[in-house]
Amino acid sequence: MKVAGIWPRPEEPEPKITKLVRPPGMPSPSRIAVSVPILLYWLVHVALIDSVDCLPEDRRHSGSLVSRSNNDADSHNKVLVDILFKPSSCPLVSQVDDQLAVTYVGTLTETGKQFDASQDPKDPFVFTLGVGEVILGWDQGMLGMCEGEKRVLKIPPQLGYGHRGAGADIPPDASLTFRVELIEIQNRKSDLNQLEIQTTYQPASCPIKSENGDQMAMTYVGTLKSNGAQFDAIKTPDSPFEFKLGAGQVIEGWDQGLKDMCVGERRKLVIPASMAYGAYGDSSSNPPIPPNADLVFETEVNAPSKQFCEGRIHDLDRLINEMFFFLSYDGSWDSHSSSIFATALTGLIRIVTRDGGFGAGLSSKAWATSSNVF
Repeated sequence: MKVAGIWPRPEEPEPKITKLVRPPGMPSPSRIAVSVPILLYWLVHVALIDSVDCLPEDRRHSGSLVSRSNNDADSHNKVLVDILFKPSSCPLVSQVDDQLAVTYVGTLTETGKQFDASQDPKDPFVFTLGVGEVILGWDQGMLGMCEGEKRVLKIPPQLGYGHRGAGADIPPDASLTFRVELIEIQNRKSDLNQLEIQTTYQPASCPIKSENGDQMAMTYVGTLKSNGAQFDAIKTPDSPFEFKLGAGQVIEGWDQGLKDMCVGERRKLVIPASMAYGAYGDSSSNPPIPPNADLVFETEVNAPSKQFCEGRIHDLDRLINEMFFFLSYDGSWDSHSSSIFATALTGLIRIVTRDGGFGAGLSSKAWATSSNVF
């Protein structure tokens, strides 16, 4: 089955490792307690977290191994965003340089003690997004918000007030929690010349959102706003339309309107002619899109692609190679152990590649890796 999705893949494959140099001060494997089960668990943990959506639907939420959990190491350098409420109609989303009017309550994550608040929607806190007027956690965590949307932002110290803290209320190295509501995007108003975005379905779980550079896979129906005539459609999830977001491969209305989407999310885009086919229209469509035509698209992001999964397996193969070099550095890892390890990896690869449909070749690569080392 052909599926596709939004996770990015490296532009070029990384070169195959021919030599691995142990970092200075790193003890050899014979001097540390290396356990095959522990190593396998670690590899499974890494591989499945990174390949969560390459798994069948019924395997995606079976414990912490198969989700990009908030306990990821990366979470120490990122804002964790929980969307409490999102309006069904969202003609504008916040972006850098927007002037935002917000209400908020700030608390210390560890104790829950409130240190600041601005809760009157008639007298909101106003700032310009993305220019350093507020802490980095706000500049990052309030991107892509709709007017009326409510979020909880969990901000690590390095994106808050860091080692210095702030006054008597925020101690050094404090993690912060903010409940925020976007009251208004003051410098932009929705009108007939702007893109309108309406979320018609939002999945309960959204471990990752689309961003520029992601490989997208969409089903959609396109109609003329003037009379509802359908001019294009791809409705089969097994054969979606694929493109790279933000790369100019589609009309501007798509590049702008499909950001921050979850796998399975559905949106209705009302796209002005200036962000579609403009004064020229598109005579190749059936029926043709006339000049200066506003368009309506019903869109949905499908599951991750075979291309993405193959990219993840490429990374997994590289990881296997690195581990074998590391473990065989002083000969403490024998061929029998490597055979057991490679067998286990073959099974793991078949799990990660969904149904083994394109896992056989990768399984061979795992065996080849071990045979090359020993």
